[in-house]
Amino acid sequence: MRLHFYTTLSLLAVCLASSGAATAQSAPKKLDIEKAIDNKKEIDLSDIAGDITFVPLKIAGEESLIDGNITAVAESKNYYYVYDSNVRPIKVFDKSGKFVATRGVFGRGPGELLIIHHGVIVTDHERDNLYLKVDNSLGEKTMLAYNSAGRVFARTTALENALDVSWSGGKIVLLNNLQQDRYPDLAVGDPITLLEIFSPDLKPDPGGTVRSTYKGPVRKKTTEGDGFFSYPGAFNILSGNGRTLLVKEARSNTVNYYENGALRPAYELDMGGYTVPEKAFGENTPVELGKNYAVYQIYEGDKYLILDAAGFDGMPKLHLVIDRSDPSGGFAVTGPGRKPGLFIDGIAFTPMYIRDNRLVGYMQAIDIADNAAAIKNPRLKSLAANLDETDNPVIVVATLKK
Repeated sequence: MRLHFYTTLSLLAVCLASSGAATAQSAPKKLDIEKAIDNKKEIDLSDIAGDITFVPLKIAGEESLIDGNITAVAESKNYYYVYDSNVRPIKVFDKSGKFVATRGVFGRGPGELLIIHHGVIVTDHERDNLYLKVDNSLGEKTMLAYNSAGRVFARTTALENALDVSWSGGKIVLLNNLQQDRYPDLAVGDPITLLEIFSPDLKPDPGGTVRSTYKGPVRKKTTEGDGFFSYPGAFNILSGNGRTLLVKEARSNTVNYYENGALRPAYELDMGGYTVPEKAFGENTPVELGKNYAVYQIYEGDKYLILDAAGFDGMPKLHLVIDRSDPSGGFAVTGPGRKPGLFIDGIAFTPMYIRDNRLVGYMQAIDIADNAAAIKNPRLKSLAANLDETDNPVIVVATLKK
């Protein structure tokens, strides 16, 4: 079962501001994921990045400590925001890495942070506003807007199953994929909201809402209690790069561009013999060991696509690199000893998001300190000389080649 998008001709005919001509609809590029997964290639991040900047996050008391279990990083005009699920709430650092403040109050009451989901954190890059989607023990799903001084200036509880959030065109785009287990009375073909659009002050923008339509049977809860069918959120993608926004629904291998209130196909993930979400979670479907990867994140740069492929049953996570000019190629990045992952001088780098062709992530201080002797990058080598294994992680900003 797949989700299909239906839009009107007016949405498909997007006018260009400069000329008034309609944007041509092109077929989605097929990405050969099976070939990329099988094609292991050892590279350094510097092979695909023209410049790499390192920002050590300085420690200034217990409040600034990061344990290392980073699940979200965001960047605004003047700050980095880091969410460590072990030491909540959000830590705020300036662009030099100096600790500034925290955002959010950890607790179980209204508006307090119990859970900040991975990816559900976004910033207005121009105004240093921070947006968090949080849950608490009361079952409230809330999005909070913080200004540069840390004050909550807006909030909304108009959320359902909010899975991811991004900033696009001066607005907040929330992937709000409703699940059948919460709406057991839905009939086949009932429209379900996929994307909700909010203004910077969290006012709904109904004109920008994009809906999808379920096709296929809707399972009902039975007296035996076998539960409902629901979509695995891990396979929903809402990935913005500052200019375009990518959207992928669960159980679909089509990745779409979101533009001017409409979706159009951008990429088709050709998994070949590898497990796709539709098969991985189907009833009574055996999962073949070694063939159980599924793409769950895409970072789109000017030249490169970097895809995260998750493994089931203990299989490792891969980072796949595909040249956009040759989508049939691509490879799975490995480091020393063909260990999967992205590396800088043999040290693991964890990507978090991309914006304006800049891939942002982090490295652990202990990894840098332990491998200082083998470092070749002069900036990283200079940094390593002053790092201790107990220091905070280091933010890494890699400008990808064009």
